[in-house]
Amino acid sequence: MQWEKRLPWIMIVLILGLFAVHLRHAALVHLNPDEALHYQLAHQQSLHDAYLANNTNAHPPLLILAVHLWIKIAAAEWFLRLIPVLAYCGMVWFGFAWGRLALGNVAAVAMAAVLALAPPVFNLAVELRHYTLALCFSMGALYFLERAFAEKSRRSMALSSMMLYLAILSHYSVLWFALGLGLYALFRICRRELPRRPAIIWAAGQSGAILLYGFLYLTHIRHLKDTGMAAEARAGWLRTHYFLPGDDLLEFLGRNTVDLFQYLFGSDFAAWIGVLLIAIGIALLVAGKGPPARPLLLAMGGTFLGWWAAAGMGLYPYGGTRHSIILLTWLAVAIAVAANALLRERPMLAGALILAAGCLWRASVIPETSVYPVAEQRREFPVKAMEYLRSRVPAGGLVFVDYQSALLLCYYLDPRKYCVNTSGGHFWNYGMDSMRVAVSQKWSLDASEFARELQELKREYSLGRGAEVWVFDGGWGSPVNRMLQIQ
Repeated sequence: MQWEKRLPWIMIVLILGLFAVHLRHAALVHLNPDEALHYQLAHQQSLHDAYLANNTNAHPPLLILAVHLWIKIAAAEWFLRLIPVLAYCGMVWFGFAWGRLALGNVAAVAMAAVLALAPPVFNLAVELRHYTLALCFSMGALYFLERAFAEKSRRSMALSSMMLYLAILSHYSVLWFALGLGLYALFRICRRELPRRPAIIWAAGQSGAILLYGFLYLTHIRHLKDTGMAAEARAGWLRTHYFLPGDDLLEFLGRNTVDLFQYLFGSDFAAWIGVLLIAIGIALLVAGKGPPARPLLLAMGGTFLGWWAAAGMGLYPYGGTRHSIILLTWLAVAIAVAANALLRERPMLAGALILAAGCLWRASVIPETSVYPVAEQRREFPVKAMEYLRSRVPAGGLVFVDYQSALLLCYYLDPRKYCVNTSGGHFWNYGMDSMRVAVSQKWSLDASEFARELQELKREYSLGRGAEVWVFDGGWGSPVNRMLQIQ
């Protein structure tokens, strides 16, 4: 049919529209502290230095290495965010292409819609983070694997392995997607769906993935386990997403699975609709109604069981957090199977319903507490704050910040300047323009910590009564003006 031939072009137009929407947003808002951290890790003298800097962070090195090369061209917010925005668009395209090849046109549109409009993915598309890269390359690995089976192609199988390596180097949560993908391919290979040579390339690719994980473990992961960063995550902002001694495992998995669906779908109403469609899709696969049914069930089951096992051992967070966002890939597959079965005979109606459902979905989303409205994070705010500091702080004046605010200060004073610690005391000491900047080693200060750090600042810098200290606060947490009122 004519519309089937035009469908890829229609999808390209829709993806270009999403690209324009996200690029506009990327140019309006300033970097958040995590984005500024990723920029500073990448902003090193050499690629090797950027790799070493990334080893202080909790993620694989691909994003930081890519940003290091990227900023040699430009360092504006919108340009930095082209990396996640392009990865987001690639993810949508690969999801559509896989759905069309494996399930059909209706499933392809449904798959693309879920991946594109899921609230956390939609929000992360404009943030300089690792997640859209991981999603893009994971979907690319799935798509080229499907092509390898469909075309008996060695080249597509090699491309699938390369995409998988890039996904692994993007985020550690890809481990469980890789497990599901491996089971999916192995089952089909055992059914002799692939000639010998592409199968050998697949086996070689899997061996390479294992070696890559071994390298990452020896050079990075094992050094993170006992760090203060890991302890802070477990005891702090990710406390409810880690299974810790004394927790009830079944209660933890049940509560956090509900939390996961609420997070991925953005509201209780959308989560219930999503669960219903996923249940229908899984039921159809169990009944053998969605090709290839058994391999997909094995992939989904392997991914979730593997993740639950790791979460139960306290090795990785699970629940309504962006660290679990890779699970959306297989959930989107189940929804695509359901949509294909329900609407396959009515493609035009299917397109209209998916479009309407997407609009209603976006309208029903409850904003994340960590995502501020554009009006509260416009890029003019830090730019004007830097102008104010330059005009008011005298030469040699002392500015006090927590670590997250220091990252923003480094970027917005001069993104091309290297921020180097020149002190080994309680505070990191940075020279920025003519100012002295004392940086607390704590990421974010609450009111009591702020008071204690001020006392330590007075002692370490020998500040007398009436000494002038400027405070810059640009990060997440308790606003400085409220802390000053408390004190």
